[in-house]
Amino acid sequence: MEKSQELHEALRKAVEMVFGQRPHVFYDFNYLSSVIENATGNRVSGTTLRRFWGYQETDKNISPSRYTLHSLSIFAGFKSWDDFCECQNNPVENNSGIICNESLNVSDLQKDAIVRLSWNPGRQLWVRYLGGNKWIVDKSLNAKLSEGYTFSCVVFIKHLPLVLTDVTKDGSKPIIYRCGTEGGIDFHVEK
Repeated sequence: MEKSQELHEALRKAVEMVFGQRPHVFYDFNYLSSVIENATGNRVSGTTLRRFWGYQETDKNISPSRYTLHSLSIFAGFKSWDDFCECQNNPVENNSGIICNESLNVSDLQKDAIVRLSWNPGRQLWVRYLGGNKWIVDKSLNAKLSEGYTFSCVVFIKHLPLVLTDVTKDGSKPIIYRCGTEGGIDFHVEK
């Protein structure tokens, strides 16, 4: 039982990293539900998410379904719940586990910093930090996001998929975009 609790906590942290915050209030869980559905196509209700995070004291001993764990794992950048567990139990690339890969937190950057993102096959974005967790694509090579797209992101993590939120261009409806599904992303601060 203790091992599953540790895995659930690790999954909560992985989801929070992609979401950009720990959900605290009722609205956060409903918004996270819609973000997950947009990113994965899987529906996990706000009520289910509140239970998983133990939002109410009565929710703390409720076990999530395998579907919920699978959906959250996909949102966090893994292939499945089994893949997430395998990565937690047998980290391949470093001794601290896959979630501890080298990362770049937006709070460490100055406004107008340029970061080059790259992922397979041969995709690259040069993005400029606008402040307030907002970014703009300055240059694009072989990527679907072209110059002028804006998005929100709070952290880049090497060798993990990157999920960009509030992706929009020229007033279009915001979408969610995933980079580096296979093999993750790499980044380099250029300025």
